[in-house]
Amino acid sequence: MPAKREQWRLPKTFKKEPVIDGYR
Repeated sequence: MPAKREQWRLPKTFKKEPVIDGYR
């Protein structure tokens, strides 16, 4: 899913939020 790759590029503020289930 290319949508998940875009979320990874988002600022650190997004990383703190549960936006990506696979990131954690």
